[in-house]
This record gives sequence, structure tokens and C-alpha cells, in this order.
Amino acid sequence: MLRNAPDRDSLNGLDGFADPRAAVLRAAQERAALRHSQIEAQASPTLTAQQRIQLWENLHALRLPVSPQHKLVRLIATHTSLSVAEVVQEQHRRAGADKVQSGS
Repeated sequence: MLRNAPDRDSLNGLDGFADPRAAVLRAAQERAALRHSQIEAQASPTLTAQQRIQLWENLHALRLPVSPQHKLVRLIATHTSLSVAEVVQEQHRRAGADKVQSGS
């Protein structure tokens, strides 16, 4: 046996160093738990339509489409527990905000 080679206990984290595989697994579990909580939050009745849609956008790395007829509008409504009309209302709110910001 090599004198400077780590022993079995030190590889298992008993000497204060975490097992790298366990750390990776723990990090993956934390990311999954965070994603799950965000998925639940995107349909929370305590959040506004704007907040729910923003959560949906962040989770899927997509923006709310501009067209009310876009196929994603219905999907966003389903995932956020909003009506299609509420999603369209958010589209109109954003369109109005964009006009105000551009000075039109």
C-alpha cells in the first residue's frame, strides 16, 4: 500500500471531504426541488397573472408571444392556471407598456 494514498474512509468523506458523487447528486436534487417549486408557483392563485407568466417564461426560457393567436398562448394559460383571456390581457398590457417606453 502506498503511504500517501488516501485510505477508503477519506474517500467516503469521513475526513471532512465530501464524496464528489454525493455532492453532484445533492446539487441535482436541489435543482430539481427548485424547479418543482417554480412549476408549482407558476400556477399559484396568490400570484398575479404577470408574475405567473414571468415564472413560466423563466422556466422555459421563452417570451410571451405577441400574437393572441399564437399556439403557446393556450399552453401558457394551462400551465399557469390562467384563462386564455388573462394571458391575452397580459399581452395587451405589455404592448401598452412597450408603447409608453418607446414614447409612442
